[in-house]
Amino acid sequence: MEENIIHKWMHNVKPYFKNLCGAWYMYLHLCLAIFSTIIFLFDNNVYHLILLLNIIFLDSLGCIILSDCPLNIFEEKYTNTSMLVERMKCYANFGIMYKCSHKFECTMELLINVATLLSIKIVMLIAMQIFGINFHPSTMIHTLL
Repeated sequence: MEENIIHKWMHNVKPYFKNLCGAWYMYLHLCLAIFSTIIFLFDNNVYHLILLLNIIFLDSLGCIILSDCPLNIFEEKYTNTSMLVERMKCYANFGIMYKCSHKFECTMELLINVATLLSIKIVMLIAMQIFGINFHPSTMIHTLL
């Protein structure tokens, strides 16, 4: 098969395309983590939090089936590193005694901890609704006046 201009161009562009794909998956992973954290910290809507818990459950299920986070797999495929590997390096650089070096265990530990904290927040919000406890700043100002 003869090389035409398209084959030559694709051969030259392929390394850049690989890096672009890796960056895409890394930013996708980062956005998912950041927006999930924002929802967890600042949203008190129980239904939103349950939806976030379901997303974490699906990610955990994917981790169990694939033995690693699906986004980590794509990150490593294209960039030879992942957010998990970088996080483990960060722990080591800060001198945090973190002995676990298995990626699957680290990923599952993080997801289980986040799911547990999220579940506690959901249960606390439901209990507050049951007992009529309200911590909204606008209602607290009116009660003080």
